[in-house]
Parts: sequence; structure tokens; C-alpha cells
Amino acid sequence: LFWPAMLNFSGHRVPSQYAINGFLTVDGAKMSKSRGTFITANSYIDQNLDPEWLRYYFAAKSNGAIDDFDLNLDDFVNRVNADLVGKYVNIASRTSRFIAKEFNNELGAIADETKALIDSIIARQDAVKAGYEKRNFAAALREISAACDDVNEHFDQMKPWEIAKDESKRQLLQDLCTGYLECFRLLSLYLKPVLPIVAGKVEAFLNIAPLSFDALTTSLGKGHQIGSYEHLMTRLNRKDLDKLIEANKEALAVVRNDAADTKKTDDVKKAQKAEKSDAQDSSEYISIDDFAKVDLRLGKVLSCDFIEGADKLLTFQIDLGEEKPRTIFSGIRKFYEDPAALIGTYVIVVANLTPRKMRFGVSEGMILSASTKDQLTLLTTLGELAPGAKIS
Repeated sequence: LFWPAMLNFSGHRVPSQYAINGFLTVDGAKMSKSRGTFITANSYIDQNLDPEWLRYYFAAKSNGAIDDFDLNLDDFVNRVNADLVGKYVNIASRTSRFIAKEFNNELGAIADETKALIDSIIARQDAVKAGYEKRNFAAALREISAACDDVNEHFDQMKPWEIAKDESKRQLLQDLCTGYLECFRLLSLYLKPVLPIVAGKVEAFLNIAPLSFDALTTSLGKGHQIGSYEHLMTRLNRKDLDKLIEANKEALAVVRNDAADTKKTDDVKKAQKAEKSDAQDSSEYISIDDFAKVDLRLGKVLSCDFIEGADKLLTFQIDLGEEKPRTIFSGIRKFYEDPAALIGTYVIVVANLTPRKMRFGVSEGMILSASTKDQLTLLTTLGELAPGAKIS
């Protein structure tokens, strides 16, 4: 709201689209320092946790709507280990072993048995692109995850580990594995916006130019030499996340201790100022217990008159339902030219105010009123109750 308004006012170009997310919760609750779930980005990196893990998880939770999404730590572990390591990375890991061991990292032609599988992955490009463009990253990743399932299922059905035992099927083994690596190349291309670091490792492993949608149909060729496979991603251990939580707790404890030491020093230097501030605070606010000490009563005006020699005061005789009426002085003379007009009216009285001895006598309470600079009216009730009725 404010950022585009400031851009427009300052003469800068206003974006045509905005990427807006909701709040991040941890294990279903708001981030909390006391519970230790207040996780900082720096602490995540300091614990040597792979940023690709978190990027993938956040993308898998982001559907383009302005909704809060939850960092559920157990789900985080399962998503990384199942989706990324178990499905995606596993394709390259299990395929490259045969290419390295049997064919010295040289690819064959793409097997006919894998061409339909490759075409099905290419056919998902529109859905993947649409998900990214609409910032519905979760939809894009669901398409990619489904494609990973297809590749792994096809691999299991073809059983290349059995084919490797038959010397007469060496060419089929090489071509099959080449087809699976082509599938892996396409999947890596789709995942590159979310996993740029992993995509860079894949480009080095496959010995190819940077992945892009423009090169979607440029397949790996026969005789192409790939590099030696190195682990693209490790599994996420829940213990590593527990260490992250503890590290944040310890960091917060240090901050609290430092703050406590600073506070002690400041308290010494600012003692008088603090006392003054406390006094100001106490004058601005009262507790419910303080208010309960004030005894407010409904009183009936029996008489009201000027006081000779007093320019500001009126003297009241107020019936509070007691044995005898109370005398109360009030500095409201300038607002009432005819005090007798107040006789018979009902007013709100502070009944337990310490009596105040004045030159004209003793005032035994206070009459409440509301006023501005030029106007004043006595407070009363909507209906007439018996004198002495308690106000609460």
C-alpha cells in the first residue's frame, strides 16, 4: 500500500505486479522467542543448513495467495528427504552408476523405451511455466514431483540392474540410462528457479550449457561425455533442526543477558529520571483497585447559594441518604447565574473524599462535572434514584 504510493509520488515507475506473501509460522504458531522458534536467516546459514532445502519448502507452500504458511519442522524434513533426495536426486544417483561403471561416463542414444516418458515431461512445460508466472510455485512443483514419480516408476519397471547382468544388452543399458539422464536434465531445468545452486551442479555434472527453457528440446546426444557424479544434495536430519532451535535460544539468552547488564548500568544513571517517569505514569493511570477506593454516590441538591466574599464558589446542601445533609463547596459559580435553579437536581458526589477545611467552613465531598473552556455541566443519572445510591 505505502511503497507503491511513495514510488508514484516520487515520480518512479510503479510495478505492474506485486509478489506478496502472508506471515510465516513455525509448527503452527507464530514465531516465539520464548518457545525458541524465532529462527533467523543468519542462524540457519551459520548451522550449515542447505538454503536450497528451505527455498524448496517455501516454494512448495506458496500458492500465490496472501496466506500465512507454516514451517512445520517434521514436514520440512519429510519434504526434503522424500521429494528432493528420494525422488529427484535419486534419478541421477542410481542412473549415473551404470554410465560410470560400464561406459566410462559416455552416453548412448536415447532409448526408444524412454522417449514417451521424455515427451510427457516436456508436455508439462506449460503447466510449470504457468505456475511460476502466477507465483503459484506449489502448483509448478506438484507437476515436477509427479514427473519424478513417473521416471522412478519407469526405472523400476525396466530394472536396469537386471539388464546390466546380460552382456548382450549393454547397448540397451547405455541407451536407457541416457534416456533417464535426459529426463533428469529436463526436471533440473524445471527446478532451476527454485534450486539454482543444485542446477549449477547438474550443469557441471552433465557437462552442458546453463539450463534454460529455450533449450528444452536440446537433448543429450550420443557420445556425449558427462562428469563424475558427486552428491547433489544430502538428506536433512531432524537433529540438525533441533540444533538450529537451540542455537537461536542461546543467541537470545546472550542478547537478554547483555540487555540486562545494560539495564543495570542505565538504572544507576537514570534513577531520578525513572522515579519522575514513574510518578508521571502513576498520575496518568490508576488500577482497578484504586478506582474501587472511590465511593461515588448519587446526591440530591437541597439548597444552593452564593457565598459572600467568594467569587468562584457555590455552597451546596446535598442529601446523600445520611442522617443529615452534607455541605459541599464547588468552584462553579461563573457557570450558574441562578444557583437556586439547581435545587432538586441530582448530582454525582465523591462521598469518601477527606473533608477540607476552608475559610467559609468544611467541604464534605466533591461534586463531579464535565467541562470545556467555556462550558460546564454537572454529572447526573438518566433516572431518579434514592439519594445515596452507589455509583459503579
